[in-house]
Amino acid sequence: MRNLAGLGVCTAISQACAFGVLLILTNGLGPEGFGTYVFGTNVLVYLVAAGGVGLATVVVRDLNLRPDRADSTTTAFVVITVAGAAVAGAATAVVAALAPMSNVERHLLLIVAVVAMPMCLNLNPLYDSHHRQALSAALSIPGDVLMLGGVAGLHYAELLTAPAAGLLLLGKHAITMIVQAAIYHRAVRPFRWVWDPVWARSLLRSGRFMLTAGLVYMVPLQGGVILARLLRGERDAGLYGLAFQIASAYLFAGTLVVRIVQPHIAGPYGLHRNFVWKLILSVGGILVMLWLAGAGGAWLLVHSLLDRPYTPAFGPMLVLLTTATVATATGVVNLYLLRLGRERTLQAVYVGAAAVYVALTLLFAGSPLALFAAASLAVFVVAAAIAVSSTRRTARSAADR
Repeated sequence: MRNLAGLGVCTAISQACAFGVLLILTNGLGPEGFGTYVFGTNVLVYLVAAGGVGLATVVVRDLNLRPDRADSTTTAFVVITVAGAAVAGAATAVVAALAPMSNVERHLLLIVAVVAMPMCLNLNPLYDSHHRQALSAALSIPGDVLMLGGVAGLHYAELLTAPAAGLLLLGKHAITMIVQAAIYHRAVRPFRWVWDPVWARSLLRSGRFMLTAGLVYMVPLQGGVILARLLRGERDAGLYGLAFQIASAYLFAGTLVVRIVQPHIAGPYGLHRNFVWKLILSVGGILVMLWLAGAGGAWLLVHSLLDRPYTPAFGPMLVLLTTATVATATGVVNLYLLRLGRERTLQAVYVGAAAVYVALTLLFAGSPLALFAAASLAVFVVAAAIAVSSTRRTARSAADR
């Protein structure tokens, strides 16, 4: 409970900073400029997923199930993510330099390519495996405060642009990476370099399925901003991006819940019936409360704090909040599929979901923005049903052996 309480307090501070940044950017950049910024940050999410090579959940699993290989696991995690981030960032820089786009978007994407490196090296999985989620959340606060203060200063000086906000994002994540590494080494567990290529390859084998599943898993969520930019223009990308920011805040809070339960699911009691029922009731109650808080916050934001051009974003906000609820619940189910060795099932489910989502967005490209957003909800509901069914079948088969 102490860990959860500390995590809740630190998360509240970080989310307050993020909310302040959102208010300043939306009103300071306008729908078109904000659309450019969220387009770049959503590309960043894919870069981080690609650079991380799907290792985050695999590392937590293996540090709990194979503590004797902890040094080999952490060494492989650092080496692989550094290499992956470098490749993903370089590829993005080449595309940004050659693709036809405005100079503002080009400069932002070049900055995003660099930001991917410290974000890939985020050490939250290592803290999670030691049940130190509250500590890692606290170490993120200096970067969050820097981001808020920097954006406010640029807005006051009338120098706020999407690339300038991108530079502040780089500073935020670089500070977080440095502080996390130093504190982890001194206060949690000393880093010891133990490079085992055979063990690293075994992590990659599990990670590649999680990478594919993770990349396509995000398409119905993150991909909507990119598709809105390509299919509907900067203004609708800004409106959809604002709606997604509310859903993203929900996902951030939901992810913290998942991080709390993940080591327990990977532990010895994760498959016990009593634990599963407690997990369903507690996580379900938390997600419902988060949805209600998100809906109230969305109404207040659109009708009281933002300029009138952002009013059409309220409908998509409610749709994407519901999508985020289903996605977070499905994320807990995914942890069971991972524990049961069903990485291929995860991959297949989310590849199919991504393909269906893209088809639906093309079909609804000219429809009202809320209907355009509803495509993500539809595919996540279907994916959740398939994931739950597969988990139950696999768990029953394992129990019968």
